[in-house]
This record gives sequence, structure tokens and C-alpha cells, in this order.
Amino acid sequence: MNNGSITNITKVEPWKGFKDFVVKKKVMENDDIFSLYLEPSDGSKVALPKAGQFIGIKIKTEDEAMKKVIRMYSLSMKPNEDYYRVSIKVVEGGKMTNYLLNNINEGDVLEVTAPKGAFALNKEKTDKPLVLLGGGIGVTPVLSMLYDVVGTREDIHFVYSLRNMKAECFLEDIKKYKNEGLINGTIFFTRPLEGEVEGKDFDIKGRLTKEWIAENLPLNGDFYFCGNKGFTELVENSLLELGVEKENIHFEFF
Repeated sequence: MNNGSITNITKVEPWKGFKDFVVKKKVMENDDIFSLYLEPSDGSKVALPKAGQFIGIKIKTEDEAMKKVIRMYSLSMKPNEDYYRVSIKVVEGGKMTNYLLNNINEGDVLEVTAPKGAFALNKEKTDKPLVLLGGGIGVTPVLSMLYDVVGTREDIHFVYSLRNMKAECFLEDIKKYKNEGLINGTIFFTRPLEGEVEGKDFDIKGRLTKEWIAENLPLNGDFYFCGNKGFTELVENSLLELGVEKENIHFEFF
């Protein structure tokens, strides 16, 4: 399992309804976020998603209350034909997130939909700079977009806003791409912890602002962003006020 390039793709048609997937790997990314690596239980390939899409997950159980619960989770990996990865933030009182955290282990089987969603990267639109912004766990779909195009074009801007290192999700990948000169990356910590150093652990203390966007991002770019409602509204309103065309603004909120 890696985020390397894809070759010799076997096209698998999306299935209707749900299909059995086995949890091949379960990883705690931090205290609040865990990832599930899912592969078809029949050994087949997966339907290739578009970067930014999500899958639906349902529990295989005799528990009447839980078997009716369906939740959608954004894919957080480079689109590939072998597996899906979802990275999930535990929500207090969240029925599905807590069940997946506490009751589902490697080797268990879940019911999974084919990839869905209109929030997806248009890879053919290469005449504009690509600007990806993620707020908190909302980074997952734009992270998938980053994995899909990093190294294939030079004009990628990536902005990640989160509380601090305890809330990070794949931050090391973003730093690696930034250090290698593959992206123009900026990391905001809204509430740094004691000992976390500006300029080392993160770039800017505080929240993303319209003024920062105006001064640091290419307003002629194609923007994709995801986060909570406050984050997405701030970015959308800022871009519109700064004159970015609606057709170049794409977002989803968690």
C-alpha cells in the first residue's frame, strides 16, 4: 500500500448498493483520528475513484440499530485499484465513528459503496494554478487530490489549517512535499501547544484570513477546499469578495 504512481489500471465498474470489504489495516493517526485500509473481501480490484470522492460504510451486524446506520467518509489516499483508505475523526457521541473505533479490527468485514460525490478534482484543467485548502479533518479529500497530482505539475498551493500537532493528519507528507519543492505549502496552527515552534512545526499561528489569501494565493487559480462550515464559508466568501470566478471555486464541508 503506497501513494506511488498507477500503471496498468484494470477498470472496475462501480457496483450498486454495498459490497463486502475486509479491514486490512487499522492505524491510529493520533488520539482522535484513525485510518481504515479496505480491500474487497473477494480479492477483486476496486472501482477507481476520482480524487476528492467518498464512500459509504455500513456495519455487518445483527444489531438492528447499528445495521441501519450508514456514514459517508472521504477517501484519503491516492486513487488506486487495490484499496480504499478512509481517515476518520472520532466524534463525541458519534454512533458510527465510535463503533468503528472500538469494535472493528483488522480482518473484520464492512459493507462499502462504490466511490461517489461531485467534489472531485478535474485533472484536465491544468491552465490555472491548483489551490487546495483543508481545515482539520476536512483535509482528507484535498489530501487525496494532492496525492493524485503531486510531482505532475509545478503550480500546486496547499494550505492546511489545524489546531496543533495533536490534531494533525498526514502532516509529514505535506512537509515532505514542501521541502522537496513539489508544492507551495503553508501550515496554520490555530492553537499551538507549548513547545511547538513557529517556522519549524508550523508556518503561521492563527486562522486563515481573507487578507492572507489575497497576499499569498494566486487568485487566478482553481480552488478546492474542505473543512467545517466556518472554514468553508470563510474561504468561499473571501474568494468571491476578492473577485475569484464561481466556476473556479469548488468545496465541500464536513
